[in-house]
Amino acid sequence: MDDINLQREIYNYCYRRKIPVNSVDSPQYCTFLFPAYIKEKDIVIGISTSGYAPALAKKLKEKIKECLPENLGEVFEKLKNIRKNKDKGEERQNLIYKILNKYF
Repeated sequence: MDDINLQREIYNYCYRRKIPVNSVDSPQYCTFLFPAYIKEKDIVIGISTSGYAPALAKKLKEKIKECLPENLGEVFEKLKNIRKNKDKGEERQNLIYKILNKYF
């Protein structure tokens, strides 16, 4: 049921009481937004249309996911360990880019 009057009423009630409120398809009745997001380990990719085209955000999420390597978590762990165990400098950067070029 998509009752715009009820959405407005709930929004006004919450807004006056400083209660966060979200109405997915009515950004004018939101005090916060939920982005579409991809999360793998500590990698988070967020996609938002500021509430105006959630279907587009969902489609973009699907397309971006298709471009990512299936073992993104493994790649992340390798890079994390290199940064943790190797001193800053050209050698570390070259090793990082060697790994990235292998997967991307």
